[in-house]
Amino acid sequence: MHQILRTFLSILKLEKSNAQRVFLALGVVFLGLFIYKKNMPKEKKEVFLEVSIKSLQKEARSKVFIVPATAQAINDVPIKSLVTQNIKEIHVKTGQDVKKGDLLFTLDTKTVETEIQKNKIVLSNTDVQLAHQEKKKARSVALNQKGVVSNQALEDDEVVLNKLSFQKDEILKTLQSLEITRDNHFIRAPFEGRLGIVDLGAGALIQANIDVLTTIITIKSNSRLNIPLNPYRYEVLKNNLDKLDIAYEKQEQPLSGTCTFQGFDNKVTQSDGMIYLRADCSSSSQTLLEGMHVRATLTLKSFDMAFKIPPQCLFYEFNDPFVWVVDDKDTVQKRKVKIALQDEEDDYWIAQGLEEGEKIVLNHILDLHDQQKITPKEEKTS
Repeated sequence: MHQILRTFLSILKLEKSNAQRVFLALGVVFLGLFIYKKNMPKEKKEVFLEVSIKSLQKEARSKVFIVPATAQAINDVPIKSLVTQNIKEIHVKTGQDVKKGDLLFTLDTKTVETEIQKNKIVLSNTDVQLAHQEKKKARSVALNQKGVVSNQALEDDEVVLNKLSFQKDEILKTLQSLEITRDNHFIRAPFEGRLGIVDLGAGALIQANIDVLTTIITIKSNSRLNIPLNPYRYEVLKNNLDKLDIAYEKQEQPLSGTCTFQGFDNKVTQSDGMIYLRADCSSSSQTLLEGMHVRATLTLKSFDMAFKIPPQCLFYEFNDPFVWVVDDKDTVQKRKVKIALQDEEDDYWIAQGLEEGEKIVLNHILDLHDQQKITPKEEKTS
């Protein structure tokens, strides 16, 4: 630049006409300005965070969960055997109505009957010996009065008689115990009700004090389904369940029945994630039995239109869900939303908080803040 000034001054000293000197000076000035502008430092363009965005469009949505479930009776009583023995005969079938005292199972009594017969023979022999000893004692008493038999012999006969009497009492106690045991080989219904699933066969070994099957009291009108649900679906179903349909098999014939949802009993088993739903069968002829496996179809209340967003769009602040909305000036704003449900693909359906045509941030960026300017990159996503 200094060189250009010196050149400009030297031109003014040239012995030329004023017009020529002015023309040359202007040329040098324009040349200098061109060189200066070309070499001057360029202003840095501000660069903003590039963010993927999505335009929102409403979609109609209804939701159905289809899950395996197991029927469980609300009121039930386990039936147990007091003895360990094999089943000889089964007198009932699954779902059968029974009255108190009805015979359900007969256990194998061969062993106990053998013991009873053995003890009866021993008892009979003991009775014979006892009768003989009583006659002998009576004769000994008569002879003792005549001085023929000593007092010691008389005492010996009394000892033998007492021993035989004690032996008879023990045999009678054993027989009584064996007869009770034999009676326990006949398993009967403790009260009137409906049986659960009978899946035992002849020859099966029954352990003492172990449940054999379950008698159901009110299974026709009040049954429970054990349905595994995660905590989120639990909350969604609790607030939005419209109806519960079940399908199951009974006596190899496929049946289906509609159940009206009554509500949660709030007995959530944290260890296995099971949540208990209660339902009433609409048809008394289609009965859920204890332990029966069913297919439960849980239909949520439908909503006309909502926004579907991927899970990475959603953030939480003090347990309140929100998304980042991008305005026309490419700045982001925090917007609280209300979740309708989360579907099988883990996408969220937003019922409130957003407007159609608005754009939201797709990236899961944790350090965004309100009014932050971004460089949007719109993606076409379904």
